[in-house]
Amino acid sequence: MRQLALVLSGLVMLLACSLSSTAPAVPATPTRVPLLPTTESTAKPTRAPVGAQTLPTKTPVTDEPLATLDSSSSAAGDRFVDDFSDPGSGWDVNSGKQGSVGYSAGEYVIQVDEVDYSLWANPGQTFEDVLIGVTTQSSADSAPADMGAICRYQDADNFIYGEITSDGFYGITQMKKGDFTVLTGGGKLKPNDTIRQADKANQLQLLCAGNNFALLVNDQFIDSVTADAPASGDVGLIAGTFEKSGARVRFDDFLAVLPPPGTEIGPLSPGNQALFADDFSDPQSGWDARETDNGASGYRDGRYFIRVEKPKYQLWSTPGQDFKGDVVVAVTTGLNAGPQENEMGVICRYQDRDNFVSGSIGSDGFYAIIEEAKGSTTILTGEGKFQQSDAIPIGSETYFIQLACIGDQYTLSVNGEAIASATSSAFSGGDVGLLAGTFDKGGVEILFDDFSVNKP
Repeated sequence: MRQLALVLSGLVMLLACSLSSTAPAVPATPTRVPLLPTTESTAKPTRAPVGAQTLPTKTPVTDEPLATLDSSSSAAGDRFVDDFSDPGSGWDVNSGKQGSVGYSAGEYVIQVDEVDYSLWANPGQTFEDVLIGVTTQSSADSAPADMGAICRYQDADNFIYGEITSDGFYGITQMKKGDFTVLTGGGKLKPNDTIRQADKANQLQLLCAGNNFALLVNDQFIDSVTADAPASGDVGLIAGTFEKSGARVRFDDFLAVLPPPGTEIGPLSPGNQALFADDFSDPQSGWDARETDNGASGYRDGRYFIRVEKPKYQLWSTPGQDFKGDVVVAVTTGLNAGPQENEMGVICRYQDRDNFVSGSIGSDGFYAIIEEAKGSTTILTGEGKFQQSDAIPIGSETYFIQLACIGDQYTLSVNGEAIASATSSAFSGGDVGLLAGTFDKGGVEILFDDFSVNKP
């Protein structure tokens, strides 16, 4: 049984090497280590490819999986999450002379075998305003490709999508009455240095709010546009070719959720929102890697893990940064081993092991925002106890956690939905971090991926 008042007797995971500074570090965009040999793309596309046709059913060929968390698909009214581990989760499985779409080794793969052509797929969900996120990557042997996420899908002739290309271009494009129009960049795809090229993975987000649409890549705002579009529709994935056939695009960790309350499009400035990001592809990026009798932490297969062996215990790690003022800390996380009664979360305003704020959830659906001040622990939410929320899918293997630390207000969100807020005036800045914990049973191992710190 979950002990609601967690005993914070944990040992802080000290840094192996200090990266502390007097101001927030703004590193270069992190690069995921390619799983296949790198090939260079030389095409410079200026237009979106033409439409696709429905294909007869056939299972596509397999490919090596992306280094992402294993999870399951789930749909719950205002959110849809799928890592494509279940080939029966609802997406199309078709193939023909134009190419193929379908599941492959825990991913979704679109293969396009015609020049200037697009294929897309939908899961059969309906959203009005929606925030879509997905990891996308072209295979090493792929022709130059575009790849993206779809919203407001009505039929094959009417939808909106945000796209990037394997050689670093982007666009927000509308299919209206069967005609493609690139809405951004004066009607052409434009280059952006944020986009990782060739066969490197990119985190793509498409925000569709009213008649406003915004594209973000690797936690950076890229562009936004206003368009006359349907108020609701299905979501989806799309990939296409340009001058050469043979594009093969891999997708993983698809997420479609209601945008956070108060989300607006327009005041963002391209390229200056991210303060710090780490996809853990570089084992020298500054997080602790060690093992003790109480547990361990470190890098593994492009992710970061924390394992807690001792019951009723916490371990955490920080990257050695120093952020002044307001931040939003986010990470994709999941249980790799151990009981469902666990804790996984993020930290902000970290001063030392006795002074910080954290937001955490468990695989059993519980959550808390916690203040550690002068070694004294206070659960700021739920009348001083962990509480359960229907917004936290019980037993899901992947969760997207955000903790907004704005002034004295702290807001915890899961899979894009705000679930709790609390007030604390103890700290105004500090480091960030990750944490994992146990309750009555030890042996919990939590995986983390795609950590980011952004301006609110």
